[in-house]
Amino acid sequence: MIRLFTLGLLALGCRAGQNYDDVYEGPVHGKLSGLVTSIDGSPLSGVNVSAQDVSAVTSEDGTYTLLDMDPGENIVVQFSKEGYARNYTTATLHSWETAASNASLIEADGFVAIDSTTPSNVEVFGTKIRFLENSFFNSDGSQYTGEVTVQVTHVDPSTQEVWGAPTDLTAIGHSTPSDGRAKDVSNVSQLVSYGMVDVALFGSDGQELNISSDTPAFLEIPITNGDLPEVYQLTPGDTQASWSFDPQMGRWTEEGVGTIVEEDGVISFQFEASHFSWWNCDQGFVPSCASGRILDITGFPVRGAEVTCDGAQSFSTATTDDDGYFVCSVLVGDEVTFTATTVVDSRLWSQETIQFMDGEGSSAADCEPVKNLDIDVCRIAGTINVQNVVGTTEVEAELHSDNVGGFFWEPPGDLKYCNDPLESLSVGECWSGTHEEVQRAFPEGAIPGIPVDSRSVGNWLEIRTEKERYRIDQESVDSQPNYTWDNFSFDGVEVVDQRPEFNAGDILDVQAPGDYSSYFGAWEAPGFAIIPTATNIDSNGDASLSLGASLSVSYDGYDQDEVFVSAYSGDTQMFCKFEDDGNFTIQSTGLSSGWGGLSVFHLETDLLAGPDGLPIRTQVFSGGTIPLDIK
Repeated sequence: MIRLFTLGLLALGCRAGQNYDDVYEGPVHGKLSGLVTSIDGSPLSGVNVSAQDVSAVTSEDGTYTLLDMDPGENIVVQFSKEGYARNYTTATLHSWETAASNASLIEADGFVAIDSTTPSNVEVFGTKIRFLENSFFNSDGSQYTGEVTVQVTHVDPSTQEVWGAPTDLTAIGHSTPSDGRAKDVSNVSQLVSYGMVDVALFGSDGQELNISSDTPAFLEIPITNGDLPEVYQLTPGDTQASWSFDPQMGRWTEEGVGTIVEEDGVISFQFEASHFSWWNCDQGFVPSCASGRILDITGFPVRGAEVTCDGAQSFSTATTDDDGYFVCSVLVGDEVTFTATTVVDSRLWSQETIQFMDGEGSSAADCEPVKNLDIDVCRIAGTINVQNVVGTTEVEAELHSDNVGGFFWEPPGDLKYCNDPLESLSVGECWSGTHEEVQRAFPEGAIPGIPVDSRSVGNWLEIRTEKERYRIDQESVDSQPNYTWDNFSFDGVEVVDQRPEFNAGDILDVQAPGDYSSYFGAWEAPGFAIIPTATNIDSNGDASLSLGASLSVSYDGYDQDEVFVSAYSGDTQMFCKFEDDGNFTIQSTGLSSGWGGLSVFHLETDLLAGPDGLPIRTQVFSGGTIPLDIK
């Protein structure tokens, strides 16, 4: 019996014509994953990560994953580890995907123990804090009495320490009406920081404490102008707004006003704090914006990627949209490092580019363009194979072997899995190998497929043409879900042809009901492929070929730039690409003796967004096949 050319495509059963009411309509969840490091880039294990009441602890390599997250914008993620300052990031999560959110933690500068019942002065590496007596409270609002441990961490924003500070200095400021009666809230897009401090208070049992507006603390923190332009530099005697980080909003908020002082050549910021979290000496600026696009190795857009826009004078983050685009705030005249990160196979993959923001190409309507960032990662997450084939058997009987199959998996990351040997062949070039080598070289079309962790898209997968629909029940191979149409069934007496019927020019649609366990919602992709022109080998019966010899073959149905040929015998298989002119010649080199098959076909391949937005490879074959006898 002749074997078809679809790279090991197996026929595993279907039940057409059934009614289904099992489209998944439940909660649409995703995942957040990332890497936590120290500010020098070393992975940090044992970091507590939480968001939306979901928590995890980083592993030895510093990675974490938060499961069953509700999609949304400005999701606040908290990171904490004993001996380190708290940090926060914000993330945007689209439906049914894994988005990246990375963080760095900075070690605390020092710890000082004080008595809650008496006034206290604390100084840690230049940061000075004056506490009033009886000014400490538990989380439930009750007053705390006893020993207080004060943890102080200062950040110089002109150094890499800024990576240990929360989010990206996006802020909410206040403006005062002319009557002065109240403050109106207005958005301030970005801040320029001169110095930051995190103060954490702990009771004798390790519980977190805080102060109140009735018992404020008075702080003095070192600040620096760094490389800021003169227009942004602070001098002694200036007044400047104080800002605190709001962990609920994931934004810096304007709190009050402080004073710039100088003592012994050290410039500091003095201000009053009514509570403790992170505090910042900043001023707002009107930023420009930069826009770019993140792509993977296939040129497919990466959505949900985290992009950091790190300049000498500004810092912001962004998340890519469905088409891989991002927009972040930058300062004109700044040199900015753009770093894009995505999560694939529980690993982080990133790419960066450095670009000077000269303001050219930007306007009130348009952001300054940033060249595309191409992350060297393979994100292929499945394949849909469709074949429109007429075969000739060894007894010269015509056999229609139209077939369809779908397979979905966790993307592997490794670049080799994105290689497409058929597409990479030059015209007139052939590739040969054993069946095992075929599976390694063409993983997306083979069973067992790429990884063992195949994923379900629901109880069925449906492929439609304008005339017919073919709904394929999920089947299992080695306990892994797949969707493959069975060409034939056997009723105990005879073989019954139940093949789908595809024809050249058919437009194909695909639909699946979704599966919560695989983080897939209901999915539909209309018009994802068109059946190409079929080929037909001009031969009666089988073709014979001696080892070391060549075989000339003619075929009809040629109307494209290239045509593909598949030949196999024994444990070997060959794939070739030829000019589509109705004739080709193949060599037996690379094939073993014995019966096999010869196929000539047109091939259309493309990538489409799968159920979670990751690329799915589509392969549509249209051709003919005959037996091949190699002697």
